[in-house]
Amino acid sequence: MIDQSVLFQAKSFLCWDRFAELSIQLVPVQTAVGYFYPPRHDLASIVLFYHIAEKDVTEALCLLFHEVGHFLQWKSSSNREDFLSNFQLDKGSEKIKFETQAWELGKSILIEFIDQHDSLNENILKKFDRLKQQSLRTYFAEGA
Repeated sequence: MIDQSVLFQAKSFLCWDRFAELSIQLVPVQTAVGYFYPPRHDLASIVLFYHIAEKDVTEALCLLFHEVGHFLQWKSSSNREDFLSNFQLDKGSEKIKFETQAWELGKSILIEFIDQHDSLNENILKKFDRLKQQSLRTYFAEGA
């Protein structure tokens, strides 16, 4: 079980230790969801909405690192128009490829975070992979 304090530790790790040009806002709501906002004035933002009453915020933590994957895609993108085009796709093979890459990039940073915290274990990665698969299934085109 991951408690809410780990979200704040992850935010500190991501914003202070890894990416000075990244802003993260943790917003308590009813259902966990995350968004990446491409940078304005060289500061990218991730807004993570998480359920304040949840005792286990593993899903929110996984979504946070997935959104970090989008941030890494943005940072490495040589063509920002292509990034935005892929980012805005609704469904289909290109969207699945784009989202898969974000999940994998985010997972690599999550592994770094886990390695720095003795209290965290690799079961988080299993939950991360399950959430990834659930998410990717939503991008299959109708009738495909």
